[in-house]
Amino acid sequence: MRLLVVAGMFGMFFFLTQFVQEVLGLSPLLAGLSFLPMTAALFTVSRLAPVLLPRFGAKPLMIAGLIPAVGGMAWLGQISPASTYLSGCSAPCCCSGPGWASRSCR
Repeated sequence: MRLLVVAGMFGMFFFLTQFVQEVLGLSPLLAGLSFLPMTAALFTVSRLAPVLLPRFGAKPLMIAGLIPAVGGMAWLGQISPASTYLSGCSAPCCCSGPGWASRSCR
């Protein structure tokens, strides 16, 4: 499962970086900074996951993380040249980022 998560993240970062630079016209620096909302959401949930782990267990937490991760990746699959930064990049990444963090705990 971790291999699939890393492979999905690698592909997402590669193609989404091209999208924000080529389609949205952001500079390379701004393209990198555009991923900060997802990083903040991922960091926040990764700090909460160890607290919730003893209470709920690993399996329910991983299943609960799968829902936003798959939803965010499906949302990212709907990107078109007419998409904006908020609807095409930031919101789907903030949806899938917490899912990746909660699924990485044991």
